[in-house]
Amino acid sequence: MEDLAEYAIRAASTLGADYVEARVMALRSEELILKNGNVDAYGYSENEGIGVRLLVDGGLGFASANRLDKESIEKIVKIAFKTAKASSALFKKKIEFAGIVDSKASWT
Repeated sequence: MEDLAEYAIRAASTLGADYVEARVMALRSEELILKNGNVDAYGYSENEGIGVRLLVDGGLGFASANRLDKESIEKIVKIAFKTAKASSALFKKKIEFAGIVDSKASWT
């Protein structure tokens, strides 16, 4: 999954984004319902997705997808880039983030 986040960051940087962050998520959950000690229902689900947030000339753009493939990532990067570019042209005050800190995190 980390390679997909890096792919999104490279794609946005190639387009000319000033700042890019990509967040990849995978969620697996199980549900078990017992009635009087007997299994009444069981469910299992898996969900995954990626979100890309970027700045272009002080404008902010965001897009996300629930598919983790390069085609979907390229599509959302372009959408976020176009949104940021349009946002930049509309507002006089440009968006700036406080310090930029590279970080990676995972939860289990």
